[in-house]
Amino acid sequence: MAGRDMGGVVVLGDAGLLFVPASVALKFVAMPKVLSVPDPPPSLVGVALIDGTVIPVVAVGPSRDTMLVCTYLGEPIGLVGHSVVASGTFEPADVPGSVRCKAGIAKTIDLSAVAASLSKNAWAGRSTGL
Repeated sequence: MAGRDMGGVVVLGDAGLLFVPASVALKFVAMPKVLSVPDPPPSLVGVALIDGTVIPVVAVGPSRDTMLVCTYLGEPIGLVGHSVVASGTFEPADVPGSVRCKAGIAKTIDLSAVAASLSKNAWAGRSTGL
């Protein structure tokens, strides 16, 4: 199975163990200053300036020590609220879309759902003023 092993990082958040593939995990940074935005979706903590780019910061748990900067469809997203469990290469688990690590089975994070949660109701209740 070594040829099928997947590289990345396993974090622990509110939803349990999550696997973030190396293909989307860009870097960990110290928790930056996060600015709140008006009427945010529930998971949005706010926005932060990372390397000259304003990115959304999404909570996957309560911790605010570090932020994992990921990319989804070429756009950066910051994940906070996790603790790092392991990093390296992991064997695929019997559960589709999951990997096995010493701490257990980690489900691959669904960044498409994270991104969708940010745009959900983005224009609800807004008027063009026309």
